[in-house]
Amino acid sequence: MRQSEEWLADKLASGALKLARPAAERKPMGPLPVAISTTGPTPQVVVDQPGPGGRNQDVVARGRPAAPPGPSQIERRFLQQIQTAGLPAPITEFYHLAGRDFRLDFAWPDRRIGVEIQGAAHRIKGKFAADIEKRALGLLAGWRVLEIDGRRVRNEVGIGWLRELMR
Repeated sequence: MRQSEEWLADKLASGALKLARPAAERKPMGPLPVAISTTGPTPQVVVDQPGPGGRNQDVVARGRPAAPPGPSQIERRFLQQIQTAGLPAPITEFYHLAGRDFRLDFAWPDRRIGVEIQGAAHRIKGKFAADIEKRALGLLAGWRVLEIDGRRVRNEVGIGWLRELMR
């Protein structure tokens, strides 16, 4: 059993986490990677089991810290470009590394592809070091993460890169 599965099994057995769906509505779950998603108003632990449209649908538990602030203006602009390009809808603010507090701005977990929009906040000394660790651990876990700055969102070069990556 992998570490993330053991963690989830321990939390469920102790009652620290509760299943969000009644047992009758859940599909049997075999060994599945676990991640944290904050796509809704409450952060959630989800299993990496694609549902309709290839998105993580099976919510297993709730209880992470409060959701981060909403998307920045440049992130909203990039999301609009994703929609206009006809690409699959991403999961936003996706916790892609089990047991770590690292989020991707946009993620397609079924493809293990993520996008990070890099703004001024990422230049802060402590944040910069955390970003290096996040990139390294994500790469080791099999994630391909595209980093895009605001200029490349505005001139639409970044969406071209994402189209190429998603082929």
